[in-house]
Amino acid sequence: MLAAALRFEMGYHFRQITFRVAALLFLILGIIMPFGNFGGDEIHRNAPHVTNFIICLLSLFTIFVSTLACAAVVLRDSQHRMEALIFTTSMGRLPYFTVRLTGLLTTVFAIICLATLGTMMVTFMAPADRLGPFHWSYYLAPLLTFGLPGVVFCCSIVYATALLTGNARLVYTAGVLIFIIYFTASILGNSPVMAGSVPSPGGPGWFSVLIDPFGLTAFFGETMNWPPLRRNQELFPLTPMFIANRLLWTAISFALLGLAYSRFKFRVLLEKENKTSRAQQAEMANAIPYRVIGHRIHGQSYYRLAFWRILRLETRTLFGPVITTLIFALWVFFNAVELFENLSNGPYGVRSYATSGILTEQLTAVRPALLLIIFYASELIHREKTTGMQPLIFSTPLSMTVFATAKCVALISWIAALITVHIAVGVAVQWFSGFATFEWNAYFSLYYYAGLPLVLYAGLILFVQTAVRNKYLGMLVSGLAVGLVIFGRKFGLESCLARFATAPRLRYSDFHGFSHSGGSFGWYMLYWTLIALSLAAAATRLWPGNARERRRAPIREGHPHAWRAGAFIGICLLLAIGTGFYIQYQTGHSAQNRTGAADAEWQARYERKYKPLESQPQPVVTAVDLHTDLFPDDHYYTVKGSMKVKNNSEKPITRLYIGIDPDIEMLKLNPQHALPESVDKTFGQHWYRPDKPLAPGQEMTIHFALRADRSAFKTFNSENAVVKNGTYIELEKYLPHFGYRSAYEIEDPEQRRQNGLPARKSLISTDRQYHFIQFQNTISTEAGQQAVTVGTLVKSWKQAGRTYFHYRSKEPIPYMFALSSARYAVKTEHYKGTTFRIYHHPEHSQNVPVILLAMKDATDYGNANFGAYPRRELTLAEIPHYPGSATAYPGLIFSQERANFRSNFSDGTGFNFTYATTAHETAHQWWAGQVAAPAGLGDALLTESLAKYTEAVVTEKRLGKMYLRPYHVKDSQLYFAYRSAFGEKERPLWQTTEQPFVHYQKGGLALFRLKEVLGETRLNQALRELVTKHGYPLQKPDADDLMDALKHGANAAQVQLIDDLFKKVIVFDNAIKILSNKQLPNNKQLLTVEIDVRKTDETSGKPVLLQPGDDIDIAVYNQDIMPYTGLQKPIYLQRHHFSKSRSVIRIVVPRGPVTVMLDPLSYMLDVSDRNNVAVLK
Repeated sequence: MLAAALRFEMGYHFRQITFRVAALLFLILGIIMPFGNFGGDEIHRNAPHVTNFIICLLSLFTIFVSTLACAAVVLRDSQHRMEALIFTTSMGRLPYFTVRLTGLLTTVFAIICLATLGTMMVTFMAPADRLGPFHWSYYLAPLLTFGLPGVVFCCSIVYATALLTGNARLVYTAGVLIFIIYFTASILGNSPVMAGSVPSPGGPGWFSVLIDPFGLTAFFGETMNWPPLRRNQELFPLTPMFIANRLLWTAISFALLGLAYSRFKFRVLLEKENKTSRAQQAEMANAIPYRVIGHRIHGQSYYRLAFWRILRLETRTLFGPVITTLIFALWVFFNAVELFENLSNGPYGVRSYATSGILTEQLTAVRPALLLIIFYASELIHREKTTGMQPLIFSTPLSMTVFATAKCVALISWIAALITVHIAVGVAVQWFSGFATFEWNAYFSLYYYAGLPLVLYAGLILFVQTAVRNKYLGMLVSGLAVGLVIFGRKFGLESCLARFATAPRLRYSDFHGFSHSGGSFGWYMLYWTLIALSLAAAATRLWPGNARERRRAPIREGHPHAWRAGAFIGICLLLAIGTGFYIQYQTGHSAQNRTGAADAEWQARYERKYKPLESQPQPVVTAVDLHTDLFPDDHYYTVKGSMKVKNNSEKPITRLYIGIDPDIEMLKLNPQHALPESVDKTFGQHWYRPDKPLAPGQEMTIHFALRADRSAFKTFNSENAVVKNGTYIELEKYLPHFGYRSAYEIEDPEQRRQNGLPARKSLISTDRQYHFIQFQNTISTEAGQQAVTVGTLVKSWKQAGRTYFHYRSKEPIPYMFALSSARYAVKTEHYKGTTFRIYHHPEHSQNVPVILLAMKDATDYGNANFGAYPRRELTLAEIPHYPGSATAYPGLIFSQERANFRSNFSDGTGFNFTYATTAHETAHQWWAGQVAAPAGLGDALLTESLAKYTEAVVTEKRLGKMYLRPYHVKDSQLYFAYRSAFGEKERPLWQTTEQPFVHYQKGGLALFRLKEVLGETRLNQALRELVTKHGYPLQKPDADDLMDALKHGANAAQVQLIDDLFKKVIVFDNAIKILSNKQLPNNKQLLTVEIDVRKTDETSGKPVLLQPGDDIDIAVYNQDIMPYTGLQKPIYLQRHHFSKSRSVIRIVVPRGPVTVMLDPLSYMLDVSDRNNVAVLK
């Protein structure tokens, strides 16, 4: 009997349409997902890491599969009123419990197995060069260690909920709560699953791993530093933390099932019926006699009254249950935790001020609410059918349209309540953070920016669930529709016009609020509102009661309501089409307004067509004279001007290839003594032939005029943004350029392969000349705004309601001349012959003193160690949006608002990222401003790496060496995290290119380590020599010149270290262990420690274990060490030489040691910094 019952149960599950759709979906996902990005081009499509990643991720989504399967099948007896019949059969409680549970587990596990089968298909679909060997273990191991435990966990919760409550709504709620609680725990545990998480030293700790029921934290934490070779060959190891995680959650799952079995009453239905029967008899004894009540069933007043009563009933249904209060409470907790985490876990552990604007921008992300809307929409639509009231409702004279409208309004009121709670969370977080200046307009705008898209999504979900009659299939299809919209760009749906209720990303700034992105948001929302209205009208006609009436009515009678609905739908769609055409017209068709595949296709065509011209000689710019007019309110600018160019080649130039960025409209282009030949508008290319060939050394002048429209409809470009307050334009990128532009090439290797392009080659340019220019620019902007650009401000004046600023460089500068314009306050200080100016938002003065201090400190250090600063002034201007934290120009720094001016260092405990960033950008006045390498391999070593070194040393001089530990720890974490994400073979530092983690994080740490070995004085002498021999106007140096300067006077061990740091890829995995602690006379203690030095060479891509021969610091502290704060002065600090993998050393320290650290400043590029700390027990 048990076998027959199990066969029936499995058959019932497999016949469900929801199972078939879910199975097909997971199979398709299994086939598609291996073609995603799992860490770079060198990762095999069928690598064990890829399979494990996919199964890990899909196991998380079995929450929803198990929820739907449980609600649809496990609770079918109560839903179909069959409990009395089932409970009178010979089947006992244990067989019933076992059969239902086994059916649920088998069904959900079968779906995850289908996904695994789909991943196997990549073996037959991917190119042979992207595949590794096939092993069954690559699929079975992750299925058993991640897939099966995840399925058991999800099923145990929803199954226990179903048996103990018998309520499908509570089953849905349990599924949603698992999802919300999981991500809340991930935030609290700083799980690598979260996109904004900061890697912990040595990977996630026990707490983070143990609270993750799906094991994703353990997986990502363990594999995030794996090189491609390990990802292609190794299965996930069964570490002690991971085994403990699996045992813990398996035990919890079985405990839940045991609880459910012990509390499940197999005859509870009879008891309920008896109680109900007795209550009904008691009520009938006191029944009130019938009385006549007058009524009206026609007219507008009747419909209004019915609408309000239905609305009140539906609203009570939505807000009444205790579970709704619980969901809102969890929503508050989830968002509060996320907001606090986002405020306190910025780059390098930086905390942000809890301003209304920052919080509001974060609160616009409300997509998790879509899960709740799917659940509540299903309850609203199917409630009458579930409760058996549908025949009674259909028998009333009230139109079903009234019912549908009232339910929709009730759902909208629920969304409004959710946004209200959302706003309250932001206000509370701001108040608890001690920032009591509330910008209520920003908070209330969330009803528009966050609430309106949710309402539109609700319209789509209601349409889907009315069109799909099956309740559970409707929920599944709704989830698929929402998922397709959210992840549409992964499937080629790039345009916001193709992704429902989507608009360009909202960006908030204290300079202009949401005003820039908000302009296009309104039009996109109008477009989607019209479509949503048409869907709502169609949903109303498809509403169960209306559909029934249409089937019963003869066709010949006609349907006036249907004609009106059809006309309404048609009008909405026509208006939507018109709105879409308007948006598309305003967006334009330039390459930079395309994204993803379309942009890549444009880039590929450009490279194929113009790459052959790369070697053709073209003139170089020697002088630029501009007149720039900014129109912030209208979001555009114009530039008129001229540039002098010179033929620096050894051959005459017979043809000019002049290009212009596709985002720019060329109004005039007039090269002196040259005639136009042809124009390629697709790529912005113009050909001119000089009247006479431009001889070597000869100059000519080119006059031009251009216009750039940067309206809110254009794809936002933070380097070319014209906004009402806070314009920023890197103008040198948008003026006419000569010859082939390699910046247009596709960099991603996979995209190059897909577009039929060969691998990109990075070569060192043979041009070692500095091409500096004379520069001047007259900028006009709106009254009240200050324009800032490179050079010295010669004069400013007002004319015709506009303000003009004339800037001119007193000496030649690199071809770099960005500008900004905003309503600035200015801080000016004259210091040691240099004028320092900071232009900032009037309310952003908190960090101005530390920024000014960093500018002065870095200038002092550069003057003393590298050479004189060549200008009389250094200016810094705040800008609203920039992809990095700051950028440097000759005599000018542009600093991002959020990263540097809204960072909160008031408590003095964290690392002052703003100080370090400003010192870094000031250092670029030497490293890029005076010395730069030829373009190509290793060029960033002489700019970014040297600026990182200067940043660290300046910070050390101001705040102390031990203050640098959290800074170096973060750089090391980022290095390992980014190189793991790139997944490509890492280039050595001297050949760094297109791998920022090498020349930023690794470069800074390597040079600081070299400083510790060579000594600061010797290293700076080498850098001064580099400036003296290779600074402007001499020839540019390359990485070899830098290494030669560093090796000058070095001993053999130091030369070997320089080669290791610059020419190899070497990482460490060191560890320290305290063996004994012995008391000595004179208040001394003898510590015996064991040191493991594991040194690995990964230059070839295959790890090779090396014999160590390195000097490493050991420090002893008389206190515990906090992870992200600077260290106090140690009671012992000594450098020791290690020539063996394992060493035991004895050190004598003052009494009272607490912590012993290996490499206390964390500059050794150690995979697991956690193992470098030992605490005395």
